[in-house]
This record gives sequence, structure tokens and C-alpha cells, in this order.
Amino acid sequence: MTGRITEPARRHTEPKATMTTMPEGLDRITAEYVEGLLNTGGSPPRLFTVGYGGRKPDELTALLRSHGVITVVDVRLRPDRAALGAYAKARTPDKGIEKLMRDAGFDYVSLVELGNLFVDLEDWEWRYGELLKAAGPFLIERLVGLPTPSCLLCCEKDPAQCHRRLIAESMAGRGWIIAHIL
Repeated sequence: MTGRITEPARRHTEPKATMTTMPEGLDRITAEYVEGLLNTGGSPPRLFTVGYGGRKPDELTALLRSHGVITVVDVRLRPDRAALGAYAKARTPDKGIEKLMRDAGFDYVSLVELGNLFVDLEDWEWRYGELLKAAGPFLIERLVGLPTPSCLLCCEKDPAQCHRRLIAESMAGRGWIIAHIL
């Protein structure tokens, strides 16, 4: 079984699927996670992606809520440098993005190891893809253990212009069900 990428995600309506077979060629970390799902008859994990660019904070949290998201996973390399203060990761969790997500009822996790090191390079997409191929199991280790459904958060509104799409594609290859919230 391989993951599916569905675009766009407008609302959460897909029926609950059950994982019945182990996808081939999984890294150790993902294989252990999937084995646990198979042993318990669990569903394949759902992973959404969203960009906050051009959205008001209450609009973003309403979108996340409408898709049943539990955990917001910030995949920005420098979450402390957002132009809009509500999306900046402050030094303390009582401000910025952590407060916004907590007050809206979401778990918030910053995984800077998934940030795009190559964002300023013309060939960033190729370089980031190669990084995921070479070090993917190490980079996604913490993502795999988070409560789902989860949602990758970055600035770019269009997933085609953002590295979170590449992370999502990598997770789809590991059996996760993916949807981009536009």
C-alpha cells in the first residue's frame, strides 16, 4: 500500500481507511510505526499541509479545525523570523505561534530539522529532495511519532512553491495519506 496525495483539501470528508499491508522499502523508523498500526488495525496516518501566507490567524485556525487537525508541525527553518508576529515562534510559549495554536486547541511542534536549508538557491527543490532521499529517516523521525492527523505548516500558501510538498511526498511514499489545504 502506498500513500495517496489528494489535492486540494477543502473539508475533511474522506472515509476512514484501514492499513492492511506493509508498504515495501520502508526505513526502520517508519516500518516500526506502520507495524504498530497493522498490529492494532489502525488507519494510515493523515498528514495535511498548509501555508499561512496571506491568511489571518483566525482564518488559519478555522481551516485547521475544519480538517480535524490535532498537531500543527512547523517546518520553517527560522520560525522566529515571521513577518507577522502571530506566526513568529517567540522565546516563550505564551506568545506568537505557540500561543495561537494552543489557544485554538492544537498541539504545536517546531521541527526545524525539516526546514529548507536551500531556500535562497535557484535549485532548492532538487537539493531538498536529495536531502530527503539521503537523510529522510533521520529528518522525519520526530514527525512519525506525533499524534495525527497532523499538518505541516510553512509560510508559502501554494504547496508547489514550498518544501512542505516534498516532505508530504516523502511521507506518502511511507504509506501516509496526504492532502494540501489551499
